[in-house]
Amino acid sequence: MKEKIENERFLLLQRQISFLSSANLLAGLGLIAMLWDIIPQKQLLIWYGLMLLFWGLRGLHHFFQKTHLYQAAFTEPNIKVYYIFPIISGAFWGGAGVLFYTPESTAHLVYLIMFQFGLIAGAAITLAYLRWAFVLFAFTTVIPLSLLLILERDWHYFWMALTLLFSMLIMLGLSRNLYHSITDSLLIRFKNESLVEKLQSQALELKAQKEKAVKANEDKSRFLASASHDLRQPIHSLSLLTDALDSQVSTETGKSILKLVRSANRSLYGLLNSLLDISKLDAGIVKPEIERIALAPLLHQLVDNYRTIAEKKGLQLRFKVRDCYVDSDSTLLSSAIMNLLDNAVKYTPKGSILVAMRLYKKQVKVQIWDTGIGIEEDNREIIFDEFLQLGNPERDSEKGLGLGLSISKRILRLLGYPLSLCSTVNKGSVFSITMPLSVLPEKSQQTQHYGSVNLHPCIGSGQTILVIDDNQAVLDATKLVLNSWGYTVKTATCIEEVRTIAINNEVIDLIATDYRLRENTTGIDAIKVFEQLSGHVDIPAFLITGDTDPDKIQEASSFGIPLLHKPLKQGELKMILRHFQII
Repeated sequence: MKEKIENERFLLLQRQISFLSSANLLAGLGLIAMLWDIIPQKQLLIWYGLMLLFWGLRGLHHFFQKTHLYQAAFTEPNIKVYYIFPIISGAFWGGAGVLFYTPESTAHLVYLIMFQFGLIAGAAITLAYLRWAFVLFAFTTVIPLSLLLILERDWHYFWMALTLLFSMLIMLGLSRNLYHSITDSLLIRFKNESLVEKLQSQALELKAQKEKAVKANEDKSRFLASASHDLRQPIHSLSLLTDALDSQVSTETGKSILKLVRSANRSLYGLLNSLLDISKLDAGIVKPEIERIALAPLLHQLVDNYRTIAEKKGLQLRFKVRDCYVDSDSTLLSSAIMNLLDNAVKYTPKGSILVAMRLYKKQVKVQIWDTGIGIEEDNREIIFDEFLQLGNPERDSEKGLGLGLSISKRILRLLGYPLSLCSTVNKGSVFSITMPLSVLPEKSQQTQHYGSVNLHPCIGSGQTILVIDDNQAVLDATKLVLNSWGYTVKTATCIEEVRTIAINNEVIDLIATDYRLRENTTGIDAIKVFEQLSGHVDIPAFLITGDTDPDKIQEASSFGIPLLHKPLKQGELKMILRHFQII
């Protein structure tokens, strides 16, 4: 069993090679582009040429090892090679930190640091299949640049180095957890396979096997929630730091670099947000806001959003609808249809896509037709499972995470709309959503009720904000950005520190707290302790959480306090401050 698990882990790593090589080579091009005018061009080209040679040899090794992997024919020398590769790859990027070190250009130096952070963040996942592979890559990548920063004997550079090293330690812990989770998952998988082979004819044993499968799925969900939370912390810090840099960067080059950093951060946010959407729907905290919707304009806007993408693929995107109204939540309905349309565009290599409407006496059926690859009958149910992509065995990140159809099905179930599928392999598919026609009156005939927004009085200038978070990197980043906006910031990492601030009669205008704190305490506990000891009640407060566990989200939402999710989008922190009228 041990050899089988070992072989499978190496096989999973091999499947990442195409992505790893593409990511490294594209990242190298990005680095060259940013440093083209500041580093000798010959030096840049030699570095990139050597890296091309390395990944070429890596690709050849991957090609010749395929047969051995699938035959489970590993030998000890082969295993050692897989630890040499991350050392060499890390040496290239660590060498880049030394060769392209530009202390005279702060903007380029910041970009180089963030570039290395992005590399180790991605490698923490892709190299988690081997116990020491990520450790070797991370150290050879980060240590050279960190030493150069420390040797500058400047506090600013020292803190840059410390932040980079601290980020590496976080990623080391995450990669270690991923390694153990992958090993445990493979162990469960192979044990289950063995049990199924031995106990196919025994009903009682099949029932036991089903229970084990359910437990494995629960373990996967808990692991996903934990991994997502751990990833959100550094990404949340990065988002806050880019907001803080906004006012510090004045050159065009620096602004361009900052724009690229924000773009990368938005991509990471989009991936994690899909996971959060699943968790919100499972937690039951999404409540539809039903109103009378004109369906044709809604569909027209969604089709226009995908027209350019379809045309680039050479696809004809057609639109055929009639005027009608439905009673629904426009945001949720748009999200569900958008995911179906996105799926059609991704998996239609040629031909056309049609968004059409069939109007009946009391209901309307919205249909998305495509001439794509089609879906086999055996797969028509499982395509709605999370992380399943039938047309993406290589797990190309450009095709998403495999959550779109799962999210659509959950949303439509919440709205009460049946979703059906008809498909023919190599000819195409049609997804159909059946909705009842509207029974609500025209908006002009409806009685409008507007609730008052319960905002706290304007607190005025010189505000003090208490920030509570048990992650020091997040705490420092939040304090940095709030200070840059002119606020006085008090920080605490646990209930005891909150108690000290309250006893000292510190004047606090707003509390911003992480939901999950140390020693099984929460941000709600921290707010209550501060109010009891300070004598001030109803202090404006909001929660921030990186949890995607449905139970945790449900629990945090039940207190009636504004709840934000890590990582915060650009400007989201300012929006919540405006809500409390302190910005």
